[in-house]
Amino acid sequence: MRTLARRLGSTLAVLGVLLVVYAAMVVFWLDPVTSIYTVYEQDQMSSQLGAAFVTWQRDARRELGVAVPAPGTHGGATIRPAVSNAAVLSSARRLAVKFADAERGHTGRPLGRLRISRIGLSTIVVENTDYWAA
Repeated sequence: MRTLARRLGSTLAVLGVLLVVYAAMVVFWLDPVTSIYTVYEQDQMSSQLGAAFVTWQRDARRELGVAVPAPGTHGGATIRPAVSNAAVLSSARRLAVKFADAERGHTGRPLGRLRISRIGLSTIVVENTDYWAA
């Protein structure tokens, strides 16, 4: 019976020390579990955002009459010289409306990247998240 009590006491003491260490990490730094999960989610959203950028850049090139290079090639695209500022503005408006319509109603999708180099921040911005809807 004494060995069981000693083992139980030792186990509880170790768990207590681990709990104090974890609490100190949370107070003085950040929650390590949340930090790891945040890095994972930011990586996933970065991939989604990159794919969305490729799609919308392709659509913008088509809309503006820019030569779209074949997939897998590294050729530069050139703008036709006959494109006026009014045409570019009109095309940008159409693309913005198309983008807004495509993204409407989709909560939690990445919208863009926020970079503040002075403080070392680079994070994906997510629009229209709702804690209570989940």
